[in-house]
Amino acid sequence: MKADVNISSGTEKVVSARALFDSGSTVSFITEDKADELQLKKAHKTDLDVLPFLHNDPIRIKTSRFLIQIKLDDGSFEEIMVHKIARGMMPRIKCAELTTGKISVGNIVPDILISMKHFWRFFRQLVPISKFLFKVETTVGPVICGEMDQNKLVQFKSKGLPVAVIGVNNQREEDSLSNFWSLEAIGVRDDPGTKDDEVAMKAFKNTVKMGNNSRYIVSWPWKSEKESLPSNFKLAYKRFIGLVEKLKKNPELLKEYTRIIQDDINRGVLEIASKTDGIEHFLPHHPVISPKKVRIVYDASARIRGGTSLNDHLYRGPIIMPDLAGLLIRFRIPKIALWSDIEKAFHCLELNEEDREVVKLIWLKDVNAPISVDNVQYMRFSRVPFGVISSPFLLAATVKHHLESWDDPLADIVKNNSYVDNILVGTETTEEAWEAYKKLKNVFKLADMNLREFISNDPKLNNQFPEEDKLGKEKPKILGIPWNIEMDEIYIDFSVENKQEKITKRNVLRQMASIFDPLGLAVPSLLDAKLFFQSLWEAKKGWDESLEAGEIEKWQEITEVWEIPPIEIERRITLVVEFTNYMFFQMLLKMHTRLVSTSGLNLMTK
Repeated sequence: MKADVNISSGTEKVVSARALFDSGSTVSFITEDKADELQLKKAHKTDLDVLPFLHNDPIRIKTSRFLIQIKLDDGSFEEIMVHKIARGMMPRIKCAELTTGKISVGNIVPDILISMKHFWRFFRQLVPISKFLFKVETTVGPVICGEMDQNKLVQFKSKGLPVAVIGVNNQREEDSLSNFWSLEAIGVRDDPGTKDDEVAMKAFKNTVKMGNNSRYIVSWPWKSEKESLPSNFKLAYKRFIGLVEKLKKNPELLKEYTRIIQDDINRGVLEIASKTDGIEHFLPHHPVISPKKVRIVYDASARIRGGTSLNDHLYRGPIIMPDLAGLLIRFRIPKIALWSDIEKAFHCLELNEEDREVVKLIWLKDVNAPISVDNVQYMRFSRVPFGVISSPFLLAATVKHHLESWDDPLADIVKNNSYVDNILVGTETTEEAWEAYKKLKNVFKLADMNLREFISNDPKLNNQFPEEDKLGKEKPKILGIPWNIEMDEIYIDFSVENKQEKITKRNVLRQMASIFDPLGLAVPSLLDAKLFFQSLWEAKKGWDESLEAGEIEKWQEITEVWEIPPIEIERRITLVVEFTNYMFFQMLLKMHTRLVSTSGLNLMTK
């Protein structure tokens, strides 16, 4: 996708540039010509290993990193990190663009390439134009993507656009490749701990308290004095104007957006505020539209040119949640599994009065009237909003703090089995599960939290739940894994794209990486695919080089097996007393096991 943008280095100088959005690239680039035009200051050079398009081997280049700012359509700026590349490395590409309401196709040489790291920060909405062509609404204006009539396109060769960073000083490999080869190492993660996390936790413990309404009151964990946070009113107001103009073009969306804000006011999540001369900070907002609902996203990373954002001034806080793989294993152990969810969990936490001035927002008093000084309504969050860097930590820390005051063996079980707003409890009998349900409802009610959407594999238990508390789905998803409660089975689904016109090493890896299998349950089914991918690697296939006819046939044979219904696995893990099945003998000949100590010493290889 190509867009014409204005960019700046943080000074008053703003220049125009042709930007290419590339969701397949892992790093952003700027051409040397455009860097010189921006008068970017000289920076320390470093080695960067890149794997260019249609190349088999990585190329090491000398490059410098710079922060540049891209001007958005509301007048604000989005900051991204780019690497400078030499003249001639950026290829001439064919792309479609929207000009005066018409779609035209032309060849351009981009000035900057925006990688997948920043790609979605510009994305707003996808609008179909035809079967294969789409208009994408972005924060820099509409862009065109997809595929036009092949008969109208002229074939050309790319000169080598950098699409994958293999490493910076050989320290990092492509994430999906690393995760792919690490499936058998589920749950093994470094937990270094940081001083920042300790400071954030100490600040939380010193400030958390129970309010008169049985709701916990929390404060932001500030890195620095609140007074150093700059006002971003002008930025927020410009984005507000752009938002309203776009919403008014879609009356139904405007109506739903207004309903969501009014609902938050009615529930006490938002409160009416006023513009002040003191310390205040605003959260720009915009809708995210999905087929089922509209969500309002608040941007705590918005910063004025040369300034800082709210997120820059707050500690993230330690990650208190348990390891995902460990939690899913514990989900598979008990006879009866009971899941539940805290309703609107973040909004259950009240925000300290002194911290509310930095989470303000701008809206209209009357959505049917034009924007004017008299028609602007200021509000602020009285509860913790989702979107601030510290919010997940504050929620997890509050739940843990609340459970520590609960004198019941169930407290430790819940603390070890809470994931954001999801809670797991396992029991051996229906009676124990029902008792756990009643206790959980009561203990969370003491913190003004409503535990709901209870679901279990026990039909008797499901029938006992009040209608307002039950999930009502026969096949819910548990942390992304489908669960058939009637059969008490979990499923591993495979994504098959055999109809794609071009099969490449990149597409093979992408397809395998798209299979969500955090427990590695599908590893035997993926072995042939892994060995096939390994053969492509050994053959030094380029990432986007079309596979040979024989290779395509082999890959299709592998993926044809995946077209069967999802793999069904009993949720409950049963004890295996004896194993005498040798059907995997040939498969195991192609695998080996290594036992390595934490110091890197190879202890055993089989």
